[in-house]
Amino acid sequence: MAFIMVAVMVAVTVVRLAVMLTVTVMVLLTVAVRVWQC
Repeated sequence: MAFIMVAVMVAVTVVRLAVMLTVTVMVLLTVAVRVWQC
């Protein structure tokens, strides 16, 4: 059971990191597009 809990915790951490990276990339792309349009 402990191994399953650790696996779930690792999976949640990976998902959070992926979401943070995706949001960061989207924000950077939005800023880049705005600067490029100006």
